[in-house]
This record gives sequence, C-alpha cells and structure tokens, in this order.
Amino acid sequence: GGNVVPTDSYTVENGRITFKDDFLKNLSAGDNIIVIEDGQGNTYSVKVSASNVTEETPGPDATPEPTATARPSQHYGGSGVPANSNFSTGTSTATAAPAPTADPNATPDPNATAQPGATNAPDTTITSNPVTTTIFEDVPANHWAYSYIMDLYNSGIINGETPTMFVPEDNITRAEFAKIAVMLFGITPGGTATFADVAADDWFAPYVAAAEAADIVNGTSETTFSPNDNITREQIAAIVGRYLSLSSDAAADYTDETDIEAYALPFVSALTEQGILTGSDGMFMPKSPATRAEAAAIMSRVKNR
Repeated sequence: GGNVVPTDSYTVENGRITFKDDFLKNLSAGDNIIVIEDGQGNTYSVKVSASNVTEETPGPDATPEPTATARPSQHYGGSGVPANSNFSTGTSTATAAPAPTADPNATPDPNATAQPGATNAPDTTITSNPVTTTIFEDVPANHWAYSYIMDLYNSGIINGETPTMFVPEDNITRAEFAKIAVMLFGITPGGTATFADVAADDWFAPYVAAAEAADIVNGTSETTFSPNDNITREQIAAIVGRYLSLSSDAAADYTDETDIEAYALPFVSALTEQGILTGSDGMFMPKSPATRAEAAAIMSRVKNR
C-alpha cells in the first residue's frame, strides 16, 4: 500500500521524474509513495519502501529532507511481453540532498526582504538503471543470439516454445516464419490463401494469406505452400529481399554460391552486402534449415537497419 503521487507533484523530462519541492517537504520517514504514470506514455510504478527512507544531515539553516530508494515494478501485458520494454528489473534511486550551508563570511544584503517559511529543498529525481534480464532458461545473456531474440520478444514479435524455453537450435517452419515476417513488416493478417494445404481454420492461414497477397512468399509448387516444412536459409533471404526490394547482381562471395538457387541469389547477395545475412567459414549453406536463433538474428537486423 502507499500514497499515489498526484500528477501535479512531479514533472517528467528526458525519462527522469522530478518531485516538486512542496511534495517532497511532506515526506516523512516510513512513508510509501507510488508513481502510476510518468506522463510520457510509459505506465509503471515506483514504490518507496519504509525501510529505505532515511534522514539526511542538513546544514545549520537547512530544512531536512528524506532520502528514498525506489524499485520500479515490471508490468506485463497479456502476451507475456513487458508492457514497458524500457524498464527491465532494476533499481532506481530518488535522493533529496540537504539545503546548502550558509556562508558565515557572507555580507547580508540590507535591502533584502526575508521570506518567512521559505526553504531551499532541491529537486528529487528518479533514474532507471536496467540490468540484464533472462526470460528463457536456454538463452542466457552470453548466448550469441540473446540480443536478437530479446529484441523481437520485447517487441511482441516472437515467443518461446514455452514461457521459459525458447529452444533456439530448433528449426523454424515456413508457417512460423510467415507469421514473424507479417508481424515485423506491419502487414495486416487476413485474407484467403490460394494454396491447397492452407485451410481457412489453420492457425497460420491469415499470415500465409497476407504474405502471399503482399507478394513476399511463393509456394513450393503452384498449389502447395508446405507450411510445416522447415524453411531454408535461401527461402528466408528471398522473403526478406522481396519485402525490402533489395537485390544485387554482384557475386555473393560464398564458396558454395553455386548451390544457391537462381531465384534467391540476388537477394542473398544484396542482404549480405547490407550485413543482414552472414555465412559461416565462407559458406552460406542455402539449403540448410534455419534455426529459430538464426531467424531471430536475421529479422532483428532487418528491424534495426
């Protein structure tokens, strides 16, 4: 429990919350306060626990102000994605410094008018110091794809196989990648796919239909999409290249370039030039199924290009 801070008791600038003096002067040791809205579209709470409230030692003419240590709470939306991705679990501090000590050698101004009850309490600010958060047990912070996976997860584009497992080395299907592409590219899901193996009640049907309508996917034949087949690295290159309208006639500069299908080669070349695609030991391995981690890395690079 605690007191909700009135919105007129603090201001927000450049991600910093500053309590106004009048509110600060009313704080006492043992108080709890809760900030519900920071005024910039971010909804989160900051609770000042009684055990963290102490008194500063003031100067001879200063009014003592409390010091508080606050911990922001993390809020989650229904999809399990942090509603405020700018605030991972971390510690924020709010500190009220004492008023300045009067200079004993200063000469008073004879024309100055005393202001009864005036204090020189400084602003109190809250700043965020986010720390690395591990969501998936199999994607620790030192995993090569951690930043890519968390980028898409925090954006609501991908989820784990379970709430705690991402399974980064599993392959990703053509249907699963179609959904990621539609969500990342901002394409509205819906419509009717023309493929015989994509039924209207399949979970992936609106994503495959939208991707087909946007001309970023083709079938594995004139009548089939093969939604449950693993998607290959060159197929991902073609989908991304079509959406970004990126193709190149330059050599792909991979030792296995001759293994890349003609339809995919211009996209592989262009996306490699852009740093979106990378190979391994000089090889692109176009026919290899892409893993979930590899797909996340490619799509995160696209998102942040």
